[in-house]
This record gives sequence, structure tokens and C-alpha cells, in this order.
Amino acid sequence: VILSANIVKAVSPSIACTDQGCFVAWHQQQRAGASVAFVDATSGKPVWHKRFAATGSHPSVASAPSGDVYLAWIDGKRITVGSLDRSGVGPHSEIALTRWEHSPPVITAGATRGEWYVAWLDFEAGKREPYGARLRCQ
Repeated sequence: VILSANIVKAVSPSIACTDQGCFVAWHQQQRAGASVAFVDATSGKPVWHKRFAATGSHPSVASAPSGDVYLAWIDGKRITVGSLDRSGVGPHSEIALTRWEHSPPVITAGATRGEWYVAWLDFEAGKREPYGARLRCQ
């Protein structure tokens, strides 16, 4: 199933599923921006797709056993995270600055509801360095 317009060159897809369906996020390479789509679990058909960050890139999406879904992406050299549900991207927060924009941050659910972990690569002193953050979201 095609989730974006045929004229968009999409890269770096990420997928996470809940009992309601699957969320797929990607970066538009030629025209900046990050998009996400929702695919219904029952029908297997796309319900919607939206561009959620006009200057965003490299989105990653993750789901928790509770059914919560979160996105992490790079927007203006900032690592940004936000909630995601059937209506789209919810409130989001910038959690870190980065100088390296060539790989997506990775997000995964923690052991308790609202706990998320994000990891990303940055570039410091001529070498790539991994970073991580533990988030407690309400």
C-alpha cells in the first residue's frame, strides 16, 4: 500500500503497531519534512497520512504494551519527541540539540507507562558519539 504521494521521495521509514493499527513515519528527502500515516488493523487500509513537521527529518516511531505511541525526530538540529494517536501527532517537546542530522533517533518504550528511551548519534571533536535520554511523559 502506498502511503504517500507518488511525487514524494520518501526515505527512512519506521513502523510501530498497536491493536488499533499501525503507524508508519518517514522523511521526505527532496522537499524537507516528516510525515506519518495510520493504517487500520481491521481493514489493512490507510486511514490518513499527514506531514507533521515541515522542517523535520528522520522520524522513528515506537509503541508501548499499553497502546501508547511516541515519535522521535530531528527538527532544526533538535531531537524532538511527541505523542501519536489515531488523530495524529499530539504535544511534542524538544529534548536535546544535535549537530549530526544524518541518522534517525531511536525510541523505545520503558517498563512503566509514560516512560520512553531515546538514543541518537551526535558529532563531537571529529567523531560520532552515541547519546541517550530517559523520558517520563504524562
